[in-house]
Amino acid sequence: SNDFNYDTEKARAIYTWIALNIEYSDAYNDVYINNIKQIYFSDYHKSKYLKEKEIKTIDFVLKSKKANCYGYSLLFKKLCDNLNLEAQIIYGLTKSNINDIGVDRKIKDHAWNAVKINNKWKLIDVTWASGYEDINTKQFIKNFNDFYFFTSPKEFINHHFPAKKEWQLIKNPVRKNEFFATPI
Repeated sequence: SNDFNYDTEKARAIYTWIALNIEYSDAYNDVYINNIKQIYFSDYHKSKYLKEKEIKTIDFVLKSKKANCYGYSLLFKKLCDNLNLEAQIIYGLTKSNINDIGVDRKIKDHAWNAVKINNKWKLIDVTWASGYEDINTKQFIKNFNDFYFFTSPKEFINHHFPAKKEWQLIKNPVRKNEFFATPI
């Protein structure tokens, strides 16, 4: 952290390193399953279980250099924590191609981050910054995309719909049916 004087530089270094060094892979979803509704135990045990799961996930991502969106966003948050940057993981829905327009999905399909810089939340999607999936071959193509670093909330809402409306970070929050009705 001594190499960076400003929080923006710290966030930028984390974002860039992850996007350039971690490859997207859906094949690793079983490592990140974040559904514990079948396990019933106290809040203390639940919290301990989730922390252990986070540690295992981060360890797996760093060793394999592969992650899904949860792995990307968890790693971003943990690195921010280590550099004393306040960050959050945001869960929600995305719209990434024309087939998503007009649908009414309910299941959250993506995770991204917000980081607080100078007391203002900034939106980041390290997963989408790292590349994209070729529509024809279904292969992941590494291709760094800087658009998803501190993206304007008004632009971000065109393709990212957070489960909690306060994470839209816009004055007049968009409703889910409006989100899926608008073009990408």
